[in-house]
Amino acid sequence: MERAGIRREDRGRLQVGLGLATVLGLGSTGLMLRDLLGAGFAPQTNAYAAIFYTVGGFHAVLTVAGLGINAFVLARAWRGHFDAQRFLAVQNAALYWYFLVASWFATAATLYLVPHLV
Repeated sequence: MERAGIRREDRGRLQVGLGLATVLGLGSTGLMLRDLLGAGFAPQTNAYAAIFYTVGGFHAVLTVAGLGINAFVLARAWRGHFDAQRFLAVQNAALYWYFLVASWFATAATLYLVPHLV
């Protein structure tokens, strides 16, 4: 959404898209932390618990990094640093979030689906 907006010189759409991505990232981080803190077991309980905390914690850290990237790009967007020819930081942030969403599918399968298959 934000890449399409900046390509059409719509800075408002860029800012809304980045803001929405930030809100969704905060929500995702909050849900992951809720799962990690309320799991009802410790990392040393068994192999699944160790994997749950390691993979889930790593994904939470990646999401927090994405929030930092969004904050940086959003601050630059507010200052008017992007236009239809200059938006590489926006594109890189979008690529990072695409990676993060794709990796979430592997994370979710590992943490929430695979244990029920065994």
